[in-house]
Parts: sequence; C-alpha cells; structure tokens
Amino acid sequence: MSPKVDTFPNEILIHIFNELDIYDIFHCLLTCRVFHETIRDSLILQYRVELAAAGVEDTHTDSRRSIPERLAQLKTIEQGWANLHFRQKHTLDWPQWHPWELYGDVLASGIHISTTPTTHGLAFMRLPSAADGSPVHTWEHVNMGVKIQDFAMDPAQDLVALIAKSVTVRVGGNHPNASDPILFCIPRHTRPTCNFIIRIMGDFLAFLLRIGPLDAELFIWNWKTGRPLTYLEASSPGIDNITSFSFLSPRHFVTGRCTLEQQPELDVYDFLAVNPKGSLQPLLVRRYQLPHMTQDTHLLYLLTQSDPSPETSLVLSTTPGSSFRSVPSSHLLAVTMDYRFREEPAQRCVLFVHHSSLLEDLEPTSMLNDMLVPWEKWGPRKTRMMRVLFSEDAWVYDVHGTRCVRPDSFALIGGTSICRLRMLDFNQLALRRGGLQMTTVRTMY
Repeated sequence: MSPKVDTFPNEILIHIFNELDIYDIFHCLLTCRVFHETIRDSLILQYRVELAAAGVEDTHTDSRRSIPERLAQLKTIEQGWANLHFRQKHTLDWPQWHPWELYGDVLASGIHISTTPTTHGLAFMRLPSAADGSPVHTWEHVNMGVKIQDFAMDPAQDLVALIAKSVTVRVGGNHPNASDPILFCIPRHTRPTCNFIIRIMGDFLAFLLRIGPLDAELFIWNWKTGRPLTYLEASSPGIDNITSFSFLSPRHFVTGRCTLEQQPELDVYDFLAVNPKGSLQPLLVRRYQLPHMTQDTHLLYLLTQSDPSPETSLVLSTTPGSSFRSVPSSHLLAVTMDYRFREEPAQRCVLFVHHSSLLEDLEPTSMLNDMLVPWEKWGPRKTRMMRVLFSEDAWVYDVHGTRCVRPDSFALIGGTSICRLRMLDFNQLALRRGGLQMTTVRTMY
C-alpha cells in the first residue's frame, strides 16, 4: 500500500509545499491539521504566507538579512498597519502650495519665487524612515525656468516630468535616459481653466488635458525615446467624454467616462497594440459598466486613482535597502463618483476594484457590444463600494497596493482643524489567512 501524503516526513512536505503557488498553499492550510502545522512551523513557508497576506514581494536587495530577520521585519510593519501604532511620528512643516505629489517616501510641492501664484520651482522632502533610521531630508529647485502647471515624479528612476505653461511636457532638466527633455503637444482646445492629470509608468508618460465636461485629450509618450504612442480625444468615434485615467499595467490604462445616457463606465485600452487604421488611437479592449443611474440622478464627477506608478511603487518607500514592494496584481483602483438626485445635495461614493479584475481575459474584438461587461456580471462580485463624506478635500486618497487611506471626517476643536483618517485594506489573501471581514478598517486622528 502506498504511504499517505500526510505521513511523509516534514522535510519532504515542506519541499512539496514550497513548489506550490501561494493559493494552493492557502488551500493546504485548510486541508488537515498535519498540513496546517507543517506550514505554520516552516519559516520559509510562513514567510511566503506573510508576504502574500501583506500583498508584497521580496525585492532581494539586502542579502545580509536572513529569512527569520525578514519575517520579523515584515510582521512588525504589518502590525503597525493593523493597529495604526507606528514606531515614529513626525510633524512636518509643509507649505500648502499646489501642485503636490506623494510618491513612496518622497513628498514634493510647487514653490513660488514671487508673490504671484505662479509655480516656478519644486521643493522635495524625503520622509524619515524607522526601517533604516534615516532622518528628514529636504532640497529645492527654486527656479526651473518654466511656469509649472502640474508635475509627476518617479524617484526610483530619478525622474520629474513638468507640464509647462505652453502645454509642453518637460522631463525634469536633462535626464540622461531621455533623448529629448521636452515633449511637445498641441491640443485642439485650450482654455485658461484647463485641468491636468500627468502619470508615469516605467518608460511611459501620460498627460490628460480636460477643458470642460465634454472636451478632453489624452497623450502618451515613451519619454526615453520621445516617441508619441497614443492620442485619444473625447470626440473620437465611440468616445463621449474622458473624465480621468490611470495606468493598469505597462501596456494598459483605464479611463472613466459617462455615456450620453448618463451611465458611467470604465474603459480599458491597450496603448501598445497596433491600430489597424495606422493612427495613434489606442485599442479599446474592454468596457465595464458601473452601477446604473436612475432617471432623476445626474452624475457630476468621476475620478480614478491608483498608485503613482503601479508596476514600480515600493511599499517600504524608495529608500535604499527597502526589502519589500507591492505585488502588481494586488494594486487597487479607487473610483470616486459624485452624483445628485433631483434637487437634493450632492452625494459621493467610492468604488474599489483590483487591477487584476479589470485585466482578466482581455481578448481583442472588433465588436463594441462584445467588449461591454454589464455591471451585474462583474461589479457585485469583484468590487466594494461605499458612501463617503462629501467635501472639496475628501477626494484626496493615498492608494498603495491594496490599502487606501482617506479623510473620514473633519472637525474644529479648540481652534484647530482636526481630520480623522481611515485606512481600508482590500487584500483578499490576508482575509483568507485571518478570517477577517471583507474590508479591514482602522481610524486615526
């Protein structure tokens, strides 16, 4: 008679389990007591479980640390997030100038060289880290020679991209990897009150210009070669409007839009696919319906937000020596929708969905109806939605990996403005391990 698997020596079981993917390991945890105890008592398997539960992967940048040391470090970090009891707290004196950007442990903001509201320079601050004991470090570029409309940065690539007053995109000075530090674009429509969204994804730089409720233009370049890759206009065939966009992967992005029938959608595009018409218009590969609006409900605003650069963002910041980074498949997209029912005050809700849910089974098709996924077939099962505080400042979200930090409430106490923050974690593997509720929520002031 062949021996039963649960009678194998622990060393053999550990070797077998270590060849499995993380989902199978989680299934084995629930199979029987022997499998559960074997995985629980193995440092290498427990390390893999904790990495998955945290939604991160090992960067292998610090070979001096052993598996037990990395496991202890990871558990300390996760315990801090679970209780919002951090090892250090710092009060930062930071000017409230716009624009601003937070990427990992680097905070940047526009600075002025005169009493005018025009931004000519940028101030940077590397936040302190308890992981390696690094202190606050600040530096400035007071005058960068252009009037800055907006900017994006990727500290991992030592890259800053600026939108100049003349609607050009400047790749922060003369970056050694950029063939041309200035990327020109000539929008079809411009107004003094234009809104901008600029994003960086590895070698790609995207810029969305929004002129009004219906006029919008999206440009994507390879910033290293200067080659334009994508041009998408709200008046393109089948495109009613473009409210916002976010990168999903190194070849896909998602836009939010509202159809002429006032039904909101998320549209996924492949910007590296060859367009059969030879134009720069990206290939639309999937349309996801959002919850239907009733006849008397009017959608006012739709915004998508994600990690600054989903494929490269580091959970433990961009500080040298960081051991972990977020797993691309676990990244979260937050979709903010403002709406009004008849003459009632405006309301706001936020929908959360993993990037991987929007990138499943993206088979090219030429039929627009085949691309459309009704809300009932994907939304209730793959998203979470909640009503939130409606405030001009409450749209600000900080999304990293599967976690989202957002303002929860505002109050004036003793002449001091107090904001309560709420942290939500949508990591499904952490829920399987701990048997928690679908959303982990923590609050702090």
